Order: sequence, then structure tokens, then C-alpha cells
Amino acid sequence: MDALALTLGWLALLAAALWLASLYVLARTFPLDPCAAPRLTMRHQAALLAVAAWCLLPAPVSLGDTVLRPEAAVLVTVGTLATAWFGYRALCDALQRRPLLLAFVLYGLLGYAVWGYHQLFGASGAYLHSGALLVTLMASNLHGASRATQPCAARATLRRRHNRYLTLPLLFTLLCAHAPDLMANPYAWQLLLLIGGLLVLIWYGLEQALTPKWALSSALGVLALYVAMPDGLQREARARPAAPSFAAAFKHAIPTPEPLDTHREFALVQRIIQDRCLECHSRTPSNPVFQATPLVPTFDTPEQILTWKRAIHEQAVASQNMPLANLTQMSQAERDLLGLWIEKGGRIE
Repeated sequence: MDALALTLGWLALLAAALWLASLYVLARTFPLDPCAAPRLTMRHQAALLAVAAWCLLPAPVSLGDTVLRPEAAVLVTVGTLATAWFGYRALCDALQRRPLLLAFVLYGLLGYAVWGYHQLFGASGAYLHSGALLVTLMASNLHGASRATQPCAARATLRRRHNRYLTLPLLFTLLCAHAPDLMANPYAWQLLLLIGGLLVLIWYGLEQALTPKWALSSALGVLALYVAMPDGLQREARARPAAPSFAAAFKHAIPTPEPLDTHREFALVQRIIQDRCLECHSRTPSNPVFQATPLVPTFDTPEQILTWKRAIHEQAVASQNMPLANLTQMSQAERDLLGLWIEKGGRIE
């Protein structure tokens, strides 16, 4: 699965690079008449990029990095992409004469989508799904640029401009979807929005022939944001100390000098999950706010814990998004124990 995902990732990067080159050539060849630009020359790049990006979407589900069941993940993915396709076209038609307002509305909606993807599919899934969402918008631009319901020049110019601005953020999502340091950062989705927006601004500055000072000021702004958060982003970005061993972490919980075997290791893991997770992730959740639903994984049995161990690591250890708002007070030692058990293979017997 990893080899297939890597191959598809590089294929998507190649298609995105070809698309970017095509946009550059067409912008120089047809600077005054966007409607004269042949769409057929871009359909091959669009089809290759869309297929490669969409084929990457099952990776988070297959690797267990999502909190949803596979059928629910498919429904969420297809639903959001379809909504993005039709919603984007409707917004472009409604706000075509107000491009600045359209840009702010689209950025806010994209931010909401990225946050939702991060909550449901983890950091890597958020980047992959965000890339697929951008591909869908770009394909919608290519499909809708020549509709005859509105003046062609204004519509084609707006759609082509959006495709130019979306290409660099798309490349960033595809390049960084498997970066371990970024994926383990609890601010992964905020960084995607921040850097993606910065890439759009840099592209805009280069396109408008603005001075290098403008790009430098943008970079310094991001650096100032990083420096201004010493207790947040920087602290989480630093490498964490090595997780303690099972015997060291739980020497008081298990008062015995004997080394812990696999069965007893899992007993500790299961006890943590029972205390911190089953309040919501159970067929009979004790939290009245949450009801049992087939869309949410359950950890009632050892087999279920084993099935969802990758998602547990992503949500409770790497990003620490779960438990939700840490309502059950999971400690760092407990997170370290879960991570160490999964890194050792996550065996139950």
C-alpha cells in the first residue's frame, strides 16, 4: 500500500507540474483572449492529476488513520467533493463581479473543509483530501470555463486565475502529505492553511510584478508568527523525549520486578482505553452527549482495538486530538504507553 501511494503521489506531482507549465504557456500565448485558449491541451493533464489525486484518498482508510468506518469515509469524501464541485461553480457565478469577496469566501470554506478533514482523517488524510478538493475545483474550472450562460472573457479569466493560484498549494499538499514531522504536529491543518495562503500571495506578487520586498515582508510575517508562539507551535514542533518503557512507566501500577510480557502490556493498554476512550467509542457509550453510531469506531474488544490501532496512534498519540478536549484526562504517560505499544507491533497476545 505504501509503494502504491508513493507511486500515485509522484504521478500526481508530475501531472500538477505539467498543468502548471500549461497554464504558464497559455497565459503567454493567449494573454488578451482567454476564450481562444484550447482546453483540449489541458484535459490530459487535468485527467491525469484528478485520477492520481483521487486514487490517493483510500490510503488513510486502508492504513487505519481515520476515525470513520470505511463506508462512512467513502460517503464523506464523495459528498464533500460533489458539494465542492457544485458549490464552487455557484459561488463563481454569483460573485463573479466581486473577485476579492469571492476569494475570502472560498478561503474560509476551504479552511473549514481542511479542519473537518483533519478531525475525521488525521493529518495525512487532511492533506490528501485537501489536495483532492483543490483538484476538483481546478477540474471544475476547466469544465465550466466555456459555458455559454455568461460572457466568456470574464468567466474564463476568473477560472484561469483561480487555477494558477491553486496549483502551488496543491503541490504543497501532495509533497507534504507523508512528511512525518509535519504530520505529527498538532497544528498540521493550521500550517496547511497558512502556508497555502502564503503560496497564493507569493504567486500573486510574482504575477503582478511586485517588488521582492513584498515577498520578504510576507515571509517575515510568518516568521514573526512562529516566534510569537513559544509555548504553542514551537514547543509542539520540538522532538519529544523517548517514551519510557512499560516497566518504568507503570512500575507503581504493577508492583513486580518481573518484565512485562505481551499479555500484560496489552492489559495496560486496554485499561487505558477503557478509562479514557470507551466513554464515547463504545457500543454503549456512557457519555450522554454521544450515541452509538456505525460511523464511529468502537474499542469494546481487543480485536477492535487492534483494527483501529493506527487511528488511535494518529489521534491520541501523534496529534493528541483525542480524547475530545481531553475530557477524560488522558495523561502524557498514558499516551506514551499507547504509542510504545503500537510501535512495538501492537500485539494482543
